[in-house]
Amino acid sequence: MIKNSVHESKLRLGDYMYGSIGMNLKMIRLKKRQTQKHVAESTGLSFRTISCYERNINIPKRSNLEKLAEFYGVSVEEISEKIKE
Repeated sequence: MIKNSVHESKLRLGDYMYGSIGMNLKMIRLKKRQTQKHVAESTGLSFRTISCYERNINIPKRSNLEKLAEFYGVSVEEISEKIKE
């Protein structure tokens, strides 16, 4: 389980399709064992941008979603999907 100081998630890392793009991005990043800094450096996005996406402060543009999907080896749809309960 991953614990967050603000929220506690009971999802396993394999269940990263949580529902919000930000949560999905965070869960994918953690599953791939990447830091926000490394993602930022590898995609050309800023650390702050990655952080804001993961905290749902900003919504990524399609072009940035494509960069992140390519980096993580997933589809844009996987990042955008909600978990089916």
